[in-house]
Amino acid sequence: MSNITHEVSDLVLTNNYRQDQAIALAHSDCLLRVNEYRHFINKMEQAGKLNRELEFIPTDEEIVERKSKNEGLTRPELAVLISYGKGDFKEILIASKIGTDAFVEKEVETAFPKSMVKEFKSSVYGHRLKTEIVATQVANDLFNHMGISFVNRIQESTGSDPLEIARAYIVARELFSMHDLFRAIEKCDFKLDCKIQNSLMKEVIRSVRLATRWILKNNRLGIDVKYLIDQFSKPMDELTSQIDKVITGKRLSAFKVRVAKYIEHGLDEKNAVVLASNHFRYQCLGVTAVSQTSNRPISEIACSFFKLGDVLGLDNFALQLNGLVVNSNWQALAREAFRDDIEWQQRRITQGILMDCSNDISIDHCINEWLDKNAILIERWNKMMLEIHSNNEPEIAMISVAVRELLDLSQASLQV
Repeated sequence: MSNITHEVSDLVLTNNYRQDQAIALAHSDCLLRVNEYRHFINKMEQAGKLNRELEFIPTDEEIVERKSKNEGLTRPELAVLISYGKGDFKEILIASKIGTDAFVEKEVETAFPKSMVKEFKSSVYGHRLKTEIVATQVANDLFNHMGISFVNRIQESTGSDPLEIARAYIVARELFSMHDLFRAIEKCDFKLDCKIQNSLMKEVIRSVRLATRWILKNNRLGIDVKYLIDQFSKPMDELTSQIDKVITGKRLSAFKVRVAKYIEHGLDEKNAVVLASNHFRYQCLGVTAVSQTSNRPISEIACSFFKLGDVLGLDNFALQLNGLVVNSNWQALAREAFRDDIEWQQRRITQGILMDCSNDISIDHCINEWLDKNAILIERWNKMMLEIHSNNEPEIAMISVAVRELLDLSQASLQV
């Protein structure tokens, strides 16, 4: 045992560091997510899993009063919520037998020193509490990186059960190199302003959150972690390696600016490129899904997907949607549903164009032909986008009508 003392102490200290990091990230977002935290508290209290008075958690009235003063929950209060969230999620995963998944069960290795796993691997995997250990490690990893309200928010917006959320999260974190990026950002401790570090971590978190939601929405029949990682990692890596050929113009310039910014912040070039390409990689989930219905090279499909997005201004529309101020949980759910609709219609339109485009005709020609064929609908769409972009605070009703118009475009694209 004396030979692994340092490894054990490293595991303990690393776990402490992660928990402190999770509290710091939760606190930095406290005002932004105060309604989400309040919703989480109420849900836990209603389920009889949290005694508000016993744990000195403020009442709804106190939280509203604090919000009016630009104050949120304190770090000790957030620490309590993280602890309760982890504990509840762990119990659910244990009951769901998460340790029986051949890929997910590898999480058991993270609870032990590497030298012990190497020497006693069969004993580690044969541990009678393996399911409990796996559930604990997954719950800790998810809450430490994704925050207090992640599971609650994803569950309400997708209707998925906690086990599927855990599986989708593991797929997303692997596809988006979450652990590698977090460790690279952590290496900048004491070299970089903590606010900048937090902002970089939040970019990683956002990519993984969006990807987790996408995976759940597009795999309703169940999530096979290894199958999905194998299905998406190769095409996503292939497209990322050709990013300067797949995207052009302002999109490519913005990517290069992000890379330069991350390098300036202290990331090495490799991780700067990975982080800068995460939004691109997220969109590649949709590209990969389209590629399964076409025999075109995936690079051509990606070019058509992104060119279509540029022509219709879908990225700008999504950005304005992301900036939409929400004042309730229902409004937040509506915003996410609109985002889903925009992404889904972009895929449908791309599929429709490719279906009518034989392999001996260029993608550009097919897109131009589609633009001519749907000129009236596109002119109406462009006018609507102009009106929305000229409005500093567009209403949800305006967004709803625009999304409906995009649906009309996608339906026209699939008509034979």
